[in-house]
Amino acid sequence: MNQLTHATTAINPVGTPTAPSVTYTGTPNIPSNPPGALSATYKIVAFNRGGSSLASLGGSFSTLAPTNDTYQATLTWLTVPAALYYAVYRVTASGVNAPISTGIIGFTDNDSFIDTGQAGDGTVAPAVTRIAPGQSWNVYIFV
Repeated sequence: MNQLTHATTAINPVGTPTAPSVTYTGTPNIPSNPPGALSATYKIVAFNRGGSSLASLGGSFSTLAPTNDTYQATLTWLTVPAALYYAVYRVTASGVNAPISTGIIGFTDNDSFIDTGQAGDGTVAPAVTRIAPGQSWNVYIFV
């Protein structure tokens, strides 16, 4: 058996976003119902022509909200250099008026997004560890 070795260098196409800052900005309907617990967690993935980043760490809110609130959460994060757009994932949601679906809930070319309870597509935010940019590794092929 012969061994062939090929060395290559990792290229991470775009940096991983920071965890989003999340604020619940829902609007109580009048008359307001008694409050209940409400929470959600979000992750951000950056994209450019080379591909996508890993998912950010989760950003969350937890609050008491009237059960007849109009759901709205405002997310902000730091701009990722070279990112062309971002995918916003709702990874958890629970409580009164919480959206029931998770996954990608939208795309934006800004460093902010407003979740108004839109449906998620069910996908899971990417969490695979990658080789750091500029690091090399060997690929061994046995023939």
